[in-house]
Amino acid sequence: MLFIGDLFRAGMIAFTRFPRDLVSPFCVWKKTGKQRLVWDCRLVNRRFKPPSKLRCAVGARLAELSLPPGETAFCGPE
Repeated sequence: MLFIGDLFRAGMIAFTRFPRDLVSPFCVWKKTGKQRLVWDCRLVNRRFKPPSKLRCAVGARLAELSLPPGETAFCGPE
């Protein structure tokens, strides 16, 4: 019960009498020997619409990039 109380006080969970889905917490061991909290949200994620397709430039396309004379290309951080 301490685990549930800690999650509640941290604002990570709330209580209801009528849940719409289930999210299950579990822990995995990290390489450092500590544990990591993981939330299994697969059921809840089914409620969302699939995202639209994202078009990404690949290396071959970037090699074909050309700009008109006097123009500058800007790249943002990853």
